Amino acid sequence: MPRPRKTLASGLGDPLYAIEVPGASQDHATDLLQDCRYIGSYDWAPSAKKGNPVIVVPGSPNVWQDLTLPFTLQPDVGIHFRDRNNAILQGQPFLPLLAAVNEEQLFPREEWKTVDFVTDRNGLRKLLRWVVKASGRDFRIDTQLVGDKTVVLNRREPSVTEKMPGHTFGFHFEEATTRPMPPSNRRSGHHHRIVTYKFGRFRIVVQFEVDACLSREQASTSNSEEDELINAMAGMGLQSQAQGMTSGATASASTRSGADSRPKSNLFGMTIYHRGHADIPHSSIVEMASTSSTIKWDDRFPQLYFSQTGNHHLGHHQGGVFDRIDKLTLSSPKLQAVHQKLRPAFAKLEEALGQIQSILVEHGKEERLSLIYEKKELKVYRCPNQSSSFPPEALALFD
Repeated sequence: MPRPRKTLASGLGDPLYAIEVPGASQDHATDLLQDCRYIGSYDWAPSAKKGNPVIVVPGSPNVWQDLTLPFTLQPDVGIHFRDRNNAILQGQPFLPLLAAVNEEQLFPREEWKTVDFVTDRNGLRKLLRWVVKASGRDFRIDTQLVGDKTVVLNRREPSVTEKMPGHTFGFHFEEATTRPMPPSNRRSGHHHRIVTYKFGRFRIVVQFEVDACLSREQASTSNSEEDELINAMAGMGLQSQAQGMTSGATASASTRSGADSRPKSNLFGMTIYHRGHADIPHSSIVEMASTSSTIKWDDRFPQLYFSQTGNHHLGHHQGGVFDRIDKLTLSSPKLQAVHQKLRPAFAKLEEALGQIQSILVEHGKEERLSLIYEKKELKVYRCPNQSSSFPPEALALFD
């Protein structure tokens, strides 16, 4: 007989609660997201694998390079990581985050107690899709309460890898239009950046993967766009945030861009090499995508918003022949319009995060709960797996 098909809730028993989507909020005059700060970054080392977690701090993203149009690419093939962190550190994907932040020392140790959520960008996007009742894949997020109030949101994918279908071009587009950060001749391996910001009532620490950054020359030629971004944010009461994004990381971390290359081992069980560039302005970070039709900005914009990524480069192609690249910034009228449209959804998400935090606090630090989204409903399950997202020495940061 064939084996029963596993579901997201396999082994979890009956749901404890169904969380209702919050009602509409009336106050959308100011943006919920404030005070965005870069606090760390890292690459996975080429030797990193399950049982051998090795990261490079601060690491370096690859650099955008303009190609002469049109150009032709082959479709993506083979197996690619969907969630490399869980592939290497199953159930503990945020250990590199803690290690990188600890190494760069831009986020005071005592501030961890003030954090409400530790998550990756993907987790916030998944919860937003539930809030707006969007169609899409079901999902599961495993949770843990650390300290008095901090909720860890660990997305759980059906598989940490995926086989390319043979008709997409996103990975090859990224490879063709980026180059290693000088003076290195080796491409970045899954560069991750870490930011913290206020989202309404909550202090959130967010980890996300970076596609590319602008070179210093490219960034300097786009100063006018950067000024537009600052002015746009100032109009929404976010001028200090915008200035921090464009210069704060450089001022606080530039002296460490040439850190020594000796390994420092056994921080949270990981080996850490000190290489890369910590002086990359957050305003130069680039998100990339490719399409042969149109892009759904209502779904795409949160990718930029939850990481405050300032640049989006979209390659248009037909059958792999790329003939146009649209370069947008967060200050672009098109993205400003999408932002305005999504403000009620962001307000609902902020309320939903409050519900999730209250449930976790009620159940306490010893209990593990899973959030499962199926049939456009979000339900809470008790998880029998009591393993922790962090070892004891990392948990101590939150106490």
